[in-house]
Amino acid sequence: MPVDTGSLLERLGYSFERLVEPGSRPDFSGLRFEDIHPGFSSTRLRGLRLYRHQVEALEALLEGCNVILVAGTGSGKTEAWFASLAVAAKAGVRPRVLALYPTLALAHDQYARLREYGEAIGVKVVALDAGERERLERLHGRAGLRRLVYEASVVATNPAFLLHELKRLAEGRDPLLKPFIEEPWLIVIDEFDFYGPRGIALIDAMLRIIAMVARVKPRVAVLTATLANPEELGAHLRRLTGRCWRVVRGRPFRVENRVYVVLGKDLEGLRRRLLGEIEERGVSVPRDVLEALRDPEAFRREVYRVVQVLRGLGVEAPEPRLDPIEILEAYVEDEGVTLVFTRSIAAAERLARRLRERLG
Repeated sequence: MPVDTGSLLERLGYSFERLVEPGSRPDFSGLRFEDIHPGFSSTRLRGLRLYRHQVEALEALLEGCNVILVAGTGSGKTEAWFASLAVAAKAGVRPRVLALYPTLALAHDQYARLREYGEAIGVKVVALDAGERERLERLHGRAGLRRLVYEASVVATNPAFLLHELKRLAEGRDPLLKPFIEEPWLIVIDEFDFYGPRGIALIDAMLRIIAMVARVKPRVAVLTATLANPEELGAHLRRLTGRCWRVVRGRPFRVENRVYVVLGKDLEGLRRRLLGEIEERGVSVPRDVLEALRDPEAFRREVYRVVQVLRGLGVEAPEPRLDPIEILEAYVEDEGVTLVFTRSIAAAERLARRLRERLG
């Protein structure tokens, strides 16, 4: 059984504060992924309903609008834009989607899902950066690689590779991503909150170039967990693409989070000891400190301040006791994973050594 931290601390005699951040999950719609495309029935999306924000993003993209989708991690932002691709593909459209990630390492986190979805609905998905391009060229040859990209409906890449391709276009050479630059149905900018000012400026410049050379100005989907000014971004994208825009917000998928702030062990014993000592010695202490010493709940809240004041007055006031080892040993047989953060590697080694000694 998982360890109940509150019960454990009470049993060990610790005083603590418990803070609870409620869990949340996005609102569901009545639409299932199989309703969008029957191919989704063979994927991990089988039987799943779309969240309301996914449907709103899907509808906006199919209307031809740009979308700024603000939703937490695990809320299905990738599935939202891929659903619009599935609808277009089902209708016989040949959509080309350029999915831009800060690094291709992040893109690879999504690639397995994208490839699974693509195979299910009959479209090809390719991930490309400089290293992957070399690997694929060795495997398929230069002409084979170009054919692979031409046949793809989704290319996942990063800003550095896209910038290289745009430079080739400016130099009059034939970039590998030419079909996705000249005929993009959708440009996805994922993990937008990852970028700093310089990265955002680079993406903006590349979007301007694509909007200038594309036969039809693309719709843009910006995916982010947090964004302070999505309306401002939407208006800017409208100026670049001439398209309508919509901000879609999704509630985050978040489990209940509980934080225990451990104040110390046997604080009542410490309070009585300190109160007895100052009364016995006749130490003059500030009124608020004396009131805290006489009130168990006030002392519990202000114990560290009281201790520091008494030390300044010459009273031998010990720090409230805290033994992390006796707390941690209760988690050794826990069903979950316990992560322990320390100030340094040396501190971690000392903690581990003490824990091993305690457990024998």
